[in-house]
Amino acid sequence: VFAGNPGVGKTECAKFFSQYIPAKDRVITIEDTPEWHYSSVNPGKDCIEFKISPSMDYTQAIKTSLRLNPTWMFLSEARSTEVRYLLEGFSTGVRGMTTLHTDDVRKVPDRIVNMAGQEQTNRILNDTYAFVDVAVLLKRKEVKDATGFISVKRYIDQICFFDRDGNVNRIHMVAENGQMLPSEIPEGILRKFQDAGVEVPKLLHRTEAALSPEEREVRQVVEEMRMEKESQRILARSVSALQGVETRDGISVEEQIELQKQETAEREEARWEDLRKQEESR
Repeated sequence: VFAGNPGVGKTECAKFFSQYIPAKDRVITIEDTPEWHYSSVNPGKDCIEFKISPSMDYTQAIKTSLRLNPTWMFLSEARSTEVRYLLEGFSTGVRGMTTLHTDDVRKVPDRIVNMAGQEQTNRILNDTYAFVDVAVLLKRKEVKDATGFISVKRYIDQICFFDRDGNVNRIHMVAENGQMLPSEIPEGILRKFQDAGVEVPKLLHRTEAALSPEEREVRQVVEEMRMEKESQRILARSVSALQGVETRDGISVEEQIELQKQETAEREEARWEDLRKQEESR
């Protein structure tokens, strides 16, 4: 998933990485306004291009694509409930790229849940962590040179991996503020690299023991920030779900919210204890 605000270059960045797709892989592009130009950028590669029209919306195009045995599906922009069918496609082993608007890769799962609608929110969230591999956040800024000339610089600000290990959803940050972070890639992600025949850069594949004290400190701070944001998101979803409900089993809304806060705090305490044990075992 390539994320960012409008005009930062999400599609252009995705087009650049699409050049690394093997020629034998079938790519299907789905868009309302032609932007991918996959056939032009990658002449001779197997490609089918769908254009959205009044007779074929995004959902219909995704369903039709899955019947054509694609290796990859490119969706120009994830906007609404069609994202559910995109996730279903990914769950079958089809790979893909898409873009969406957000200002932080950690918000991608919640953005997908919101776009998918109110049905089966937990399943959609879990599927996002299980079948979406990586999110890339792009930004742009104005740069002034010594002569006063101002140019626009587009750059990758964040990169993260999504992983679902058992019943636990995790986000692993590997780049923040345009800088690579000291990070140990989980086994599930490493297996995906290996299955795809991709050699993992040594910068990403380092154990805890190989990190310097400064790198360990950075890693700990990033993990604390991630857990705090995850806790806030869980609480926000819980509060939102309780809005408009006067009582449930004789418990008022205020009491339900307090119970949710207590349960969230207990989950976070248990998670910290698991992390501490993992670090000790390493």
